Amino acid sequence: MSDRHALLPLIIAKYEQINMLERQHQIFGHEGDFRPRIDYYHDAVRALGNDYLNGLSKDSRLSAERLAYDIEMLRLISSRPLVAGRGDHHFSVSDALTVYHQHHAEQRPDRQVKQQLGDCYKDYTVYFAAIMVDFMEDNIRARKEESNVMLEDCHHLEQMLKQFAQGTIDVQQVMRGAQALEHDGLRRKLVQMLAKGAPSKSEVQGAIGTVQQTREYIRNDVTEMNKAGMRFATSQLMVYEQSRDMVKRMAAQGLNIVGKHTGQTMGDHDKGRGNSGRDF
Repeated sequence: MSDRHALLPLIIAKYEQINMLERQHQIFGHEGDFRPRIDYYHDAVRALGNDYLNGLSKDSRLSAERLAYDIEMLRLISSRPLVAGRGDHHFSVSDALTVYHQHHAEQRPDRQVKQQLGDCYKDYTVYFAAIMVDFMEDNIRARKEESNVMLEDCHHLEQMLKQFAQGTIDVQQVMRGAQALEHDGLRRKLVQMLAKGAPSKSEVQGAIGTVQQTREYIRNDVTEMNKAGMRFATSQLMVYEQSRDMVKRMAAQGLNIVGKHTGQTMGDHDKGRGNSGRDF
């Protein structure tokens, strides 16, 4: 059984602990929604069972951008468990709001509850980082492959439109190029224009501009995706650094959640402090 599958029962058990505490003390996601705050982050875990293929898209609950947001907020909640992570930017698979009367009367959390909830979130974040890193990388890899294809399409079509404007190819050749586009929106727009017959020079220039804008949008999306991947990786490293004892205990039990690259980085940090880091 892979480490990821071995971690699933652990993160679910930790979720149940947090869920119980947040229900008891009425720590909710955002205004008007009385589900426990943890549900917004645990939606990503739920998505593993039914959203993997869609997990390779930008709109997936398992997208790099959403997972980067999750791990950053989980780290913040660990340090500020009674106030952090309650806002309008949560990503939930459900639009339904839970009404207030479904919950018991408020029990104001004390210092002990704050410590317990912070510790639970800290452990949950370690599991979350270890489980989600592969899905985050898969999301980036799949989207980059798709983006490369679409960028090649855009370049090829731009050249065809310029050739058409120069009179070296006919409208049917441009139509075939447009119909082969991977980008749905761009394909529909160009096919619709070409279906009317030979476009005017101004229409061709407009189409070239649309292709260039689409190419820039794709490039920007790749840039933002790469930034999200870096944010996740940075947060993951900090999560492991802040839970070193837990990571060591898990490694002793055969759950080596620290990847080779992350482990090397942690080892380098150890050397800077005078430790070898070899016990990871």
